[in-house]
Amino acid sequence: MFVITLRFTSFGLGFCNSKYVVLMVLVCFVSIGCQHLAHRDNTPKSLVLVTEASHLRPLLESAFDSADLNLNLSIERTLKWYSSVSAEKLSLIGNPPITDEMINEGLIEIQRLLDTSDNGSEFADRVLNKFTFYRAAGDAQHGRVLFTAYFAPTYLASRTRSKEYCWPLYGDPSLVFDVTKMTRSELEELNLLDGHEIVWLSNELDAYLVQVNGSAQLSLVDGSVMCVAHTRTNEFPYQSIGKLLIEGGHASADEMSMQTIRRLHRSDRQLVSDLMQRNDRFVFFETIGCSEFPRSSLGITLTPEASVATDHSCFPSGGLALISTKVANIEGDQEPFDRLMINQDTGGAIKGAGRVDLYLGIGPEAGFRAGLQKSDGMLYYLVPK
Repeated sequence: MFVITLRFTSFGLGFCNSKYVVLMVLVCFVSIGCQHLAHRDNTPKSLVLVTEASHLRPLLESAFDSADLNLNLSIERTLKWYSSVSAEKLSLIGNPPITDEMINEGLIEIQRLLDTSDNGSEFADRVLNKFTFYRAAGDAQHGRVLFTAYFAPTYLASRTRSKEYCWPLYGDPSLVFDVTKMTRSELEELNLLDGHEIVWLSNELDAYLVQVNGSAQLSLVDGSVMCVAHTRTNEFPYQSIGKLLIEGGHASADEMSMQTIRRLHRSDRQLVSDLMQRNDRFVFFETIGCSEFPRSSLGITLTPEASVATDHSCFPSGGLALISTKVANIEGDQEPFDRLMINQDTGGAIKGAGRVDLYLGIGPEAGFRAGLQKSDGMLYYLVPK
C-alpha cells in the first residue's frame, strides 16, 4: 500500500480554487525499525525462531479450511515474480539468512501440500514436518502485531477538469525536474505540477481514499474505466492526518478509523483540510492495465485476503505468512481470521515488526471492512527445513 498524492482544493459552493492539499495516511503508529538480521548488532530482531511449533496446529488446520482459489492465485503470482527477480537476492533476512530461494521453495511446497492433503489435520502434520516457523517479534519485541487493512477503491472520475471534477491525480514529473528536491509546499507555490494531471476526481473524500490505498479503479464519465497505481514519491516524510487528529483531541486512538475521518470531514471540513496541508510528501501515479489492478509495491497484482503489506526491511519479500487475528465481516462484526497469506506489498505507514496491512479487495464492501480493521494478532513466517 502506498500514499498517493492528490491536488486537493478548499471546498466552496461546489467550486475548486488553486490550493493544493495533500492527504496522508490515516493513522501513524509508533513501531520499531528493522534492519536485515544478518547484521550482528544491537538492533531489535524482527523474526524470532519458534523452537516448538506444535501449538500452531489449530491455526494451520483453520488456515487449510479457509484456503481457496485466491490463495492459489496469490502463490502463482508470487512464483512468477520470483522467476523474474530471483537473481537479485531480495530476501536476506536472519542469521543464517532466509534467502529468496528458500522462500520460493516454500511457496512451491505449501501449494503441493494444499493440493494433496485431505483435511486440515493431515495438512497441519505435513507442514509442521516440512517447515520451520519464525514469529514476528512485534511491537517492542513482545510479539504484538497490529493488523489494519486496506482496499482498492472505485470512484467516478474525468479525464478533463470541470466544476464537478476538480481534484487531480498527478503523473510523474521527474523527467522535467527532480521531485526529490521539492516539498509539497514548494511544488504548490511554484505550480510545478500543472500539466501533469492524469485524471480528475469529483469528491475530496473519495480522493483521500485513493491517497490512502495507493491505487484506484476509476469509472470515467465517458463510460471507460481507468486504473491507476503509484509510480514514485518525492521521498519526503509524511505527516499522518490521523495522528494529528488524535493529538488535537478530535478523536481518540481507539476510535480512529476511516469512518471517524469521514465523520470529522463532514462536520468540520476545514479542520481536516488544514491538517491535510501539513504534509510534504507527494506520491505520483501512472495508469496501468486493469488486468494488473491493484498492483503492489513489488509489481505483483494483489489478491483479496491472500496478500499483505509489511515493512520489507523486517520481513521477506514474497514470504509465506501464517496470520491469526480478527477481521470485520460485512455486518461489521469481528470474526477469527486464520489465514496463509503472501507478503507482497508495503506502505508508508507500515513500519517496523509490529505492523501488518491486510488487503481485502476492491470496492465499497472491502472498503467498509478495511475501515473497521484494527486488531492485534500473531504473524509467523514459514521457511522449508
